[in-house]
Amino acid sequence: IAIDSKKGLVVPVIHRVQTKSIIDIAHEIAHFQKLAESGSFNENQLKGGTFTLSNIGSIGGTYAVPVLVTPQVVIGAFGRLDVQPKYVNKHNNKATLKDIQHGDVNLKPVAVMHVSWSADHRVIDGATIAKFSNLWKSYIEHPEKLLTQLK
Repeated sequence: IAIDSKKGLVVPVIHRVQTKSIIDIAHEIAHFQKLAESGSFNENQLKGGTFTLSNIGSIGGTYAVPVLVTPQVVIGAFGRLDVQPKYVNKHNNKATLKDIQHGDVNLKPVAVMHVSWSADHRVIDGATIAKFSNLWKSYIEHPEKLLTQLK
């Protein structure tokens, strides 16, 4: 996870993340944030990563083209939330072109977050990243789904 600190950008690694609960991960990120401020990481905490997440939204960023650092395989940059108008039909679902043509639509403010990915295509293809992005989007839109994944 990329952390912007007074001492510069650091990218500590959450090792064996797949074995940890969302709560364990949150605790580890909080610990890393404290270490980032003091600059007291050990070498093991900064190596061995395969996938980096960068929250550029926390510093006001919207879009980015994240740079992949080898030997990592994927990096994702998450922008800040932005409120935008969205057309919805009379059932409050996403409006179709047909709904719009018939005038059966309303505008609804929705929060939108832009996400950018870079990946090493020697290891992972764009379709896999797109599928992961859609799964991640479903967790952001419905965080209660994460509760079923608690360990």
